[in-house]
Amino acid sequence: MLDHSMRCVRQVLAEKKLADRVTGDCVKRTWTDMYGDNYSFHGSAKQQPELIKQGYFSESDYLIRRNGEERFFPFDTEIFKLFAPELRSSARKAKA
Repeated sequence: MLDHSMRCVRQVLAEKKLADRVTGDCVKRTWTDMYGDNYSFHGSAKQQPELIKQGYFSESDYLIRRNGEERFFPFDTEIFKLFAPELRSSARKAKA
């Protein structure tokens, strides 16, 4: 059961240290989030059809690694789209 009380919110904020900013590097295709995790962008999931066949990704997903892990995972790329112009333009083309 989720606890949305102010007591719980204060406790989580006291325990979880959040960064005051996110960063991104368009050239290296990397970024950090508010929790201090590092991400790297490795292109479209279409490059790894076996992951799509196994049900881990859809064709619209992107290949993202977190904190240098070997495995890819699906990720909401809205934050990265702010840093990477090519993602914004490819998303516009896909909607057209």
